[in-house]
Amino acid sequence: MTVPRSVTPTKQHCQPHYHDQDQEAEQQQQRELSSTPTSSPPCSKGLNEDEVLNRFKVIRHDIGDKVISLSEDVLVTCDNWRDPKSNVLKLEQSISDPKKKHLVFYDMWHDDIAIEILHLLRRKSQNRCWTLIEFRGCQERHINAVLKTVLEMDIVQTIAFSLTNEKYDPMRRCTNSTLDVIAKSMQNNTRFECLIFHSRPMHFIQSETMKKLRVKRLHFLENVYLHPNEIPELAAGLKSNTSLESFSFLGGVTHVSAGYDVSKIAYALKAHPSLKRLSLCMKSSAEGGVSGLNEVVACQDSALKCLTLTGGFTISSFFPKGTFSEGLRDSSLRHLYLREVFLFPQDVEDLAAGLRVNGSLESFSMKLDSSDTAVNIAPIAFALQDNHRIQRLSLAGKCSLGEGVYGIAKLLSSENSMLKDLHMPGAFLDKSSRVPGYLQVLTDGLRGNQKLESLDLSVNGLSDAEVVMIYSQLWTCPKLDNLDLGMNEVSYRAIEAFSMQKNPNQLSVLRISSPKFSFFHINNKLCQTLLKLLSLNPRLGDVNFNMGPIEWHQTYHNGKMQWHHFFPAYRVYALHSSNKRVEYLKNKELDNEGKRDLERIQFLLDYNWAGRNLISHHIKLPVSLWPKILARVSKGRTCFWTGREQGSQLEFAHDVTYSLVREHLVNFLKSDSPVRATKRTQKDTSFQLGAKKQKL
Repeated sequence: MTVPRSVTPTKQHCQPHYHDQDQEAEQQQQRELSSTPTSSPPCSKGLNEDEVLNRFKVIRHDIGDKVISLSEDVLVTCDNWRDPKSNVLKLEQSISDPKKKHLVFYDMWHDDIAIEILHLLRRKSQNRCWTLIEFRGCQERHINAVLKTVLEMDIVQTIAFSLTNEKYDPMRRCTNSTLDVIAKSMQNNTRFECLIFHSRPMHFIQSETMKKLRVKRLHFLENVYLHPNEIPELAAGLKSNTSLESFSFLGGVTHVSAGYDVSKIAYALKAHPSLKRLSLCMKSSAEGGVSGLNEVVACQDSALKCLTLTGGFTISSFFPKGTFSEGLRDSSLRHLYLREVFLFPQDVEDLAAGLRVNGSLESFSMKLDSSDTAVNIAPIAFALQDNHRIQRLSLAGKCSLGEGVYGIAKLLSSENSMLKDLHMPGAFLDKSSRVPGYLQVLTDGLRGNQKLESLDLSVNGLSDAEVVMIYSQLWTCPKLDNLDLGMNEVSYRAIEAFSMQKNPNQLSVLRISSPKFSFFHINNKLCQTLLKLLSLNPRLGDVNFNMGPIEWHQTYHNGKMQWHHFFPAYRVYALHSSNKRVEYLKNKELDNEGKRDLERIQFLLDYNWAGRNLISHHIKLPVSLWPKILARVSKGRTCFWTGREQGSQLEFAHDVTYSLVREHLVNFLKSDSPVRATKRTQKDTSFQLGAKKQKL
């Protein structure tokens, strides 16, 4: 089978260039390679809290309680009855593998195996750091022994508990619980900072233990239900814990206790001196709403910067009157997220009043998925139309934008706008609420935008003509990197129209799908269309046909917030890797010519992702950037859609390297030839003017 060695873009496909702006071009190239993975020892860059939390979303959606692990896991279990010590050998082989970051103990009950594992950790893990150690259904004495060892050795960043056995009594009080063991063993510890409960703790939570638990991040995830009497103990312990920087309470209680459970936590954390991130679930709040919530939103005399509120549909509102209009007025909050909540009309007006006067928010996200009723969010859009501070805006779920499209268009067209990410999945799905010419209004605001980096218009019922109307304006947006058109009413004709555009754009990620058009509708004709599309756009390195829901997750690292896609499904329908689904296309849907086209598509995806656009501008590429380019090719691409895989090797790494070097040399020689021609012309002119004839 033949794989093209190079792809030379035609003159009309090249981006415009300026020979007198070499410094600006070099800065642009540095930005292109900013995501290049570098080799570093585990745990050297600190804990990525969101990456670890997203792992449990994958487990909840795809794995559950099965004995299945992800690619970066080391699964130690006693499922092999004939040779239980084979797990010890597996662990010993994985200690030296830097790609293995998570150590998972699944139902480890054999005493001899536990003792041997502890000896192995003491002997060979002195210079090894695990990002996460997880316990799934293990016995308490084994858990405590492992915890004491790894914490005293200081070789773990995160500890998580899943699938706690039902025999543990949550009402049992003692002074040597697992939490006590953790608190006592981390006195001289510098790496351990995150504790996650994917299932309820084994023992009754006590305030004295929580005070001594000096962790920076504490998370009670979904479906973790606590006893009502534990809530006051938890609140008192949180209030006295001055090391806590991030806290999540996303579960609930075994039965509603007059709704004061969440309120007690809110009052305990309203003026916390060190807490920066807070996530609260309000499913068990009182009928009058969560009292004290407006004081949390105001975050006066506290370090709180990021607040996430989740819940469900209720007869009455979660939010007391003035929660946002009063709380956001003088708030120093920078990030506010409302997920899976239902907003009543008075809540929308109150929120719009608060957003209109707020001067601190940099990102605002709202996902209304708790009712079949679409909420009119036009007042929120109009409240943000003159906001020149907001950088990331998400209006998603069971909502209706309606006339608010004029506010969004005004925000996009403003020269002072700082908006980088705009996500509106479902905002136009209610066709009865669309204003006439709504898409023309949106594209008029989008045209020429200089700041927008990602645009999500998935799940909006858009037709082929409508998505083409949007796509035709992308070339005017020089920084737009990501476009999501998934789960709309499109067909293969949309891809054909994309490939017929005259001007290339800056997209590197494109998602497009519908019930009528998905991964398994790829045929010979569509492969030829994709080849044209990828040849036209030198940055497009990820074309995806996922049909599942897409979630946007934030990463708060070193004081900066970044958003990225997270696809909760375990399977990803992309063409850049040779997996079982790609092999299905080759064997069932494509002929020999189609198979060759598919291989060319895979090559172009790798070539574009590795940096084809860097050498397609006729700009002299600095020598200092070549090590980064080669490292990017050798390390493989970071998976943009799963949010969990650390990278996969490029299918055509050697061909990509050859093409990059070849194109760079060709461009270098082409750019150098006019200079040589000028020198020859000067010599010829001087000879004609009477210069002395040189001797041969």
